[in-house]
Amino acid sequence: MEIRPLSGANYLGIWRLEEPESHFMDQLWLNEEEHAFLGSIKAEGRRVQWLATRLLIRLIIQPKGVILMEWDHMGKPIIINYDFEVAITHCQGMVGVIVGDRPAGLDLEPRHDRILKVANKFVHMDEWAFIQDLHRADQCLLIWAAKEAAFKRLGGGGIDFKEHLRVLPFDPIADTRLKLRYLKGGESLTMPMQFEWIEDYALVYSY
Repeated sequence: MEIRPLSGANYLGIWRLEEPESHFMDQLWLNEEEHAFLGSIKAEGRRVQWLATRLLIRLIIQPKGVILMEWDHMGKPIIINYDFEVAITHCQGMVGVIVGDRPAGLDLEPRHDRILKVANKFVHMDEWAFIQDLHRADQCLLIWAAKEAAFKRLGGGGIDFKEHLRVLPFDPIADTRLKLRYLKGGESLTMPMQFEWIEDYALVYSY
């Protein structure tokens, strides 16, 4: 588990999941509604992911009491009793959160070559132009993670990953930063992002 400060009042938390479910339950205060929701999750791995994100948020905020959360109609998490923005990501074996004073987005993806089978669904021709043959799978994975992170930060629906989100040229080996452009309905927004590899997981985030 790692919690690191970002700029301002923002913190990034990452947890490599190796502990049993009881490890998280022993450190959390869940209300009746949360216990009911947890009980509705049948897969143990998904329950551990949910608990780990809640514990990371708690460790960052360090509240005196419970943290009350809800999700909007787009699935964006909202902390309703503390003045913090929150973003969450989870995949098999790892979870991450950003908690702070501004909207954020992040995504974790395990490294794999299967991304190439679906890359044409989200990679624009402008992005194919700078993708390196030697690092094709990794670069496509980072592009996907960047677009997932942007989608979470924007918090809106109706976004086409291929047409509305464009990653600008970057080097997957030499760089640790990239830029993504959001283009929709005449609106243009450039979003700086950071990326890194944690073991065999790609992490991309923006805040």
